[in-house]
Amino acid sequence: SGESRSLTVDIPAKALLNLRPEAVKVGVLVVDTTTNRGVSNELQATARNFPRPDLPGADEEAGPVGWGRPLEGEGARTLPKAGPDGLEFLRVVGTPEAPGFFLARTEATNRQLKARLKGYDPNARKADEFALDDDAQPAVNLTPQQAQESLKSLSEADKSGLSYRLPTKDEWLRAAKAGKTTAFWWGDEPKYPEGANFLGPEPALMADTTATATPKTDPPTFKANPWGFAHTFGNVAEWATSGDGFVRLGGHFRTEPANPLPEVAVADPAQVGPDAYVGVRPAFDLSAEAGVALIRKALGNDAAFSNIKVAFDPDRALATLTGEVNDPAARRLADRRLGGLWFLAAVENKLVAPTLGAGHLARLGGLGGAVRRIRPIGRTVDEVPVSIRWAPSLPLSGSEYWVNLALPGGGRVSHVLPERSPGPGATITALLDRANVPEGADVTVYLSLGAPAAGPTAPNVVSNAVTLKAPMPKG
Repeated sequence: SGESRSLTVDIPAKALLNLRPEAVKVGVLVVDTTTNRGVSNELQATARNFPRPDLPGADEEAGPVGWGRPLEGEGARTLPKAGPDGLEFLRVVGTPEAPGFFLARTEATNRQLKARLKGYDPNARKADEFALDDDAQPAVNLTPQQAQESLKSLSEADKSGLSYRLPTKDEWLRAAKAGKTTAFWWGDEPKYPEGANFLGPEPALMADTTATATPKTDPPTFKANPWGFAHTFGNVAEWATSGDGFVRLGGHFRTEPANPLPEVAVADPAQVGPDAYVGVRPAFDLSAEAGVALIRKALGNDAAFSNIKVAFDPDRALATLTGEVNDPAARRLADRRLGGLWFLAAVENKLVAPTLGAGHLARLGGLGGAVRRIRPIGRTVDEVPVSIRWAPSLPLSGSEYWVNLALPGGGRVSHVLPERSPGPGATITALLDRANVPEGADVTVYLSLGAPAAGPTAPNVVSNAVTLKAPMPKG
């Protein structure tokens, strides 16, 4: 009749369980029972046509890993990502005479201070008619105490774990002058039409006021210095630490060009100094050791990363990962987790994952966590987590894995694998019944399919064998 119909074929599940995926081959053929000859084409089915365990990430290719480009250049280098509150930072490169540090490209703005300092008012202590309260203008009216309070709030808001501070006087001058020995980054003359918002003949602004913290490009106003810092001189004075006190540096939009470099020391952290036109440019430190600690924190406590090495180069803002992980997907996982650290310009991911052996369905690693002791029905049993990497293709759901434990002296015990967890950092549990496994003894672990295995080379063994050095619970 030409009508399309479906044909249901029942295949006993037990006939396909405990077979390696490549061994599952099912052919379906319609046969004429009178002649015993096929009267249809043959349908071929493989393991992928039947219910199989879902292992997210298990079939993820190793692929290229690592990202970004390390910072390069002389003097100062710009981080490619913005930090909290949208602040952009540059790394002032360390020298034999002075360590490196990070400093904001611009002065902090009114908008940023409103989010960080309770009760902040740019018009406080101001007895003039200047308009200084636009969100894009630099924050003013800050005492050293208020500046430090805002930096503390910024630190608390930064999920990467950085801690912000005021720059020192030497750091500020080094960054402001772009490493030069002249009075300004452009030379010794105080007047510079495109460089500093001082009181005087500079034509960049129509009104006598502060410019936006980030210089405008249309029309262009107030060029950044050669290292990329904006408004280091003029616009608003900026707080720095000096000895046991504080100092205002750089002058501001009301500073006379004839006296462009006032250094106003302020001992009392609750005072602004001679006028209200002073703000803050955040700084922070990040040594190689501190950077490694933050990177390890971002990677988390996954057993997948327990044996890797981490290095950090502050001048290049570069994290380097080396070592072996059990699962190729863990390499990409490391990339993703470090992507949340905004102070990194690049990750050089040199992690490697060993391949599975021929015919293996899993690769066992080392101890995958803390050993836990339980006492069911008066027995003493240690639950030992062993890290594992599963193959992308596994036997059908319902197949049975056995954990085999080879003991010193030639003994062996086996038990069914109680559960299987997928993905990077996965573990299996080996149960050490202390009635059979003496404490202090090394144990060799390997997996078999469908039944216990007499040894690591038995035909049904589906993993490598790993030796665990006397696994014992802590405490």
